[in-house]
Amino acid sequence: MERLGNEDLSKPFELYGTNSTRDFLSAEKVVDIIIKLMMKKIIEICNIDSGIVIRDFVQNLTDKKLEIKGV
Repeated sequence: MERLGNEDLSKPFELYGTNSTRDFLSAEKVVDIIIKLMMKKIIEICNIDSGIVIRDFVQNLTDKKLEIKGV
């Protein structure tokens, strides 16, 4: 957020790990999902994640269209 506020967004926005996928879930959200799975008696392996690409995550933080450049 600090970089988005300080940099000239009309220029390419350099970003490390642009195509990496990360999970941004709070512990509270993870616990809620686990409780729901337990109540449904789900016993198989489940992947609990948000799975968002870093490039998309950063773009969603601003209304301006960014030219994101991977470094």
